[in-house]
Amino acid sequence: MNHQGIRLLLLAAPGLLATSALANYSADWQHYRLNGESSRQLGDRVTEVTYELSASDAGAPYQQLRVYRRFDWQSTNLDALAEQQCGEPQLKVEQGWQIRYLSCEQVVPVGKAVPASSYDFGYGLRQGRWEPLAGTPTAPRQDTLPLAERLVLGHSERELDRCELNAEGRCAEQAWQYRPQDWQQLSVLEETPNERDGRLEQIFFRLQPVTGSQAASQVRELHVWRQYSWLLDEAKTQQECDEPQTRQEGNKIISFRMCRQTLPAGSEVQVVLKDTGYQYPVGGSEWQALPETSEWQESRVLNRPIILANKEELLDCRRSDGRACSEPDLPDTDLLDAEAAKIVQDASGQPAPVWQENYGHDDHKLLVVSRGIQRLLAANQPAHPAMKQLLEYVRAHNYYNYGKHQEDGPAAAEALAEALTALGAHPLLYPEQATDEVGAVIGAWSIALHGQFRSPAVQSRFGTLLGQFNQMLAYSTQHASEINGRHPWATGLFDLLNFIDFASDYATPFAADFRQQDDELRKQLHALGMSELALWQGRDGADLFLLNNVLDAYTRLYRVARYTRPDEAEGYRKQLDDSVIAQIRHHGLIPGGAQSQTLLDDMSLTLSTYYLTYTDRTSEACISGDFAGLCTPIRMEDVLPFEHTCSPTLRLRAQELTMSQAEGICRELGAEEQQFHRQMETGGQPVADDLNEALELVIFDSSADWKRYGSALFGGVSTDNGGIYIEGDPARPGNQARFFAYEAEWKRPAFQVWNLRHEYVHYLDGRFNQYGSFGHYPLNRTTWWSEGLAEFIAHGQCFARGMDNVSAHPANERPSLAEILHLDYDKGGEMVYSWSYTVHRFLNETGRGGSWLAMAQALRGPDQEQAMSAFEAELDQLIASDSEAYQEWLAAELLPWWEANKDSDACKGNDSSH
Repeated sequence: MNHQGIRLLLLAAPGLLATSALANYSADWQHYRLNGESSRQLGDRVTEVTYELSASDAGAPYQQLRVYRRFDWQSTNLDALAEQQCGEPQLKVEQGWQIRYLSCEQVVPVGKAVPASSYDFGYGLRQGRWEPLAGTPTAPRQDTLPLAERLVLGHSERELDRCELNAEGRCAEQAWQYRPQDWQQLSVLEETPNERDGRLEQIFFRLQPVTGSQAASQVRELHVWRQYSWLLDEAKTQQECDEPQTRQEGNKIISFRMCRQTLPAGSEVQVVLKDTGYQYPVGGSEWQALPETSEWQESRVLNRPIILANKEELLDCRRSDGRACSEPDLPDTDLLDAEAAKIVQDASGQPAPVWQENYGHDDHKLLVVSRGIQRLLAANQPAHPAMKQLLEYVRAHNYYNYGKHQEDGPAAAEALAEALTALGAHPLLYPEQATDEVGAVIGAWSIALHGQFRSPAVQSRFGTLLGQFNQMLAYSTQHASEINGRHPWATGLFDLLNFIDFASDYATPFAADFRQQDDELRKQLHALGMSELALWQGRDGADLFLLNNVLDAYTRLYRVARYTRPDEAEGYRKQLDDSVIAQIRHHGLIPGGAQSQTLLDDMSLTLSTYYLTYTDRTSEACISGDFAGLCTPIRMEDVLPFEHTCSPTLRLRAQELTMSQAEGICRELGAEEQQFHRQMETGGQPVADDLNEALELVIFDSSADWKRYGSALFGGVSTDNGGIYIEGDPARPGNQARFFAYEAEWKRPAFQVWNLRHEYVHYLDGRFNQYGSFGHYPLNRTTWWSEGLAEFIAHGQCFARGMDNVSAHPANERPSLAEILHLDYDKGGEMVYSWSYTVHRFLNETGRGGSWLAMAQALRGPDQEQAMSAFEAELDQLIASDSEAYQEWLAAELLPWWEANKDSDACKGNDSSH
């Protein structure tokens, strides 16, 4: 049995011969030579190969080695490796018929590489004694075993043709007929192959019957075109690339190389063949088409490479100023002063500096931005690209100041309110042609105002601003055919309609303005809903995104009316209902309407679970009243009928689970809860003021069902994720913490709830570690703790996705310990989940568990300032004393461990998303 290419790997560590320790069996064979090998079968599909080796130099720890490699190929699908082998045609007689047939075997040929699992063990001879080799038996590994002899898996016969025997036992005369794989009676006069892209596409054959054959009595000549259709496995391709080149395109210098995806020579491929053509019959006067033939498939070994695809690979792209082409084009800032130009630059790109907390969101910058807006307006440039970036700064400014409950100074607030009002009034913001820039600025104008509604300067102008909002709605409706489906307008209109959403939170100061503008406001919203924009042309066809937002705006107006003039609320709601019904009838969105069933179902879902709910009704209004027959009641108990109590602290609600599946979830999370308390040393004691005694786990049947029903049934919860934990306010009596998840439908028939263990850790961390609700502590200090802890507890050592991310980064690209401990969610998934995980593992595997538990203890304190002081002291100490140790541990311990264990069954199977 020949096993060429198989090598045994032994390592003699420096100084090994001077000790009595056994040499570890590992990845080096430089001190030995192979003298011989033999094999034997230990079972049906278990083969053992014995290797005899001797020392080749004085550095070898042993004089001789005897190594046994055991191959287990019981689970190999031999049928997939087999090929059919047939002999020459044979004859037999059965029940008055002479049958010509082929006898065939399904054979796995000798030398075929069979996938197998293998491991090594063995002995070394030293000073006259045989000793077991240290490090053996080795861990099982994926391997291949060349078969020593062919395996016959089965026999079959394939009939070629038959004839009925006459009284004399001979075949009756039969007309000859062309068969693609039976050319015994034909000779080739001419053969012309045609190729394309390095592969045979067609061969033309001119054929003539052999003299004296039956074919010669039927036809004089044949023309046959044999078509080749190649079945090429792209997984076996190799990439070949030329040397890098450069070219200039405008002001950009592009570095690239040309690459080819090829199947190399020697590859075994399948090809489908089919013959078509014509024959000239004996005694005939014109060519006749050959009879219809069937396709057949053959295996071929390529004698030269086949090119599957050519592509240009971009290596680098630089502008003439040296900036990467991927960086956004910076708006022209010639119209602005230096300070405003700097803010425009800082608001561009991702991540934009203006979104950093320490950027300085102060009155001075707000005045600079307001002055910049006015300068662009004075130059009649309301939709100038720099305008959106100035408004982006206002958005970031509002975000940080609102989060800290800071008020802008009167002068800065007044200047900004004046600038935003002037922008909304500028006539060139409403040009004859609706450009994408206009849509972007309209949306940015609305967002800039969201955070300013508490400002007295804006409140004094709200009536004017509301009139401008109406004008923007009217402009969008007027240009519906131009803007439908354009992405900047999708974002712009979404942000614009949120104007009503945010403004409705200020019912008291805005009550008079809302009432004065109400007729016009409802008129413009109705017109927008009646326009073709209601059926927005999205990437995957028509959708109801804009109509749904119009309905949302109606619910906000209803709440303002109910709060400010409750005696008119019912009549006001009737006016809104009439508008909604007119819109859905106009667009054929009623049951049996002209739209697709998907749109009809979506409309029914929006009405029953959103519009009716937020106008103080239930989905039962779909049965009686004005909405009767226009929607279907969507009830929690109908969508999520399955309920099960795991324990006093965990309840399940699901679309569909078997009792076995539910009990499996209960056991898994119960074990994780015990592990959490043990590792975190909580003593099972919740933090103060946490009344979330029981978590409700809601499980949908699929990711599609989660997106469809999640927001509708649970008050607008975000569904653009893989599941989410909503803690709520744990100090509020009656608060219900919920974890939303769904079954990973792509795993079926295996059952797996996606995201299960990770999100459950968030519940445990929030109840037993972190005081208060989500965001109680600064996220740029605790994000690494929350997300890394969830991955660490949920996945242990085998966090496959995270470790793959970490191992892909060379040493010079790895983040520092300080960067991880100070990250926020905007740093991206790899930092938030993968690198945060490594810090928790570092603390627990390197004797720093005391610091880890001290952080947890600090977060449990109800005094926020005291808690963060203690927590940050631990962070500062880690950064000061352990930053270098963390990097050394990564390089010397964690990454080598992962390289050695990533292909284990435990790690390969751990693929749950965060």
